[in-house]
Amino acid sequence: MPSSLPTAAGWKLLLDSPAIAALLAHDWPGNVRELRNLAERYVLLGAAFDYRLDALLEGANADTEEPTLPRQVELFEKSLISQSLARYHGRVTDVCRHLGIPRKTFYDKLKKHGLNADDYRHSSEP
Repeated sequence: MPSSLPTAAGWKLLLDSPAIAALLAHDWPGNVRELRNLAERYVLLGAAFDYRLDALLEGANADTEEPTLPRQVELFEKSLISQSLARYHGRVTDVCRHLGIPRKTFYDKLKKHGLNADDYRHSSEP
């Protein structure tokens, strides 16, 4: 996954050189609408494509099966948890309050999605 930086709204992904090259090389027959759709798919389904824009673009152009609803929900849940962890710098109490879930449920979901709150903590944070 490309590196990310925390922002006031949570986090944003920085595009690496291969991602920028994939964007520039794409034909963009749908122009801005197609770019917006790609951005939405990147946020919602990026984990399924290892956050590689070239793979996401190929998947969109190929006759590949769309992820099932349960898979899309799972990816969306992981994305929300990851965004909240970044927003609150890995502070579990704040993340649980923000997501409206008990601590036990939160830790179960971290394990399910292979996430670690420590990865979102910054050395400058208390």
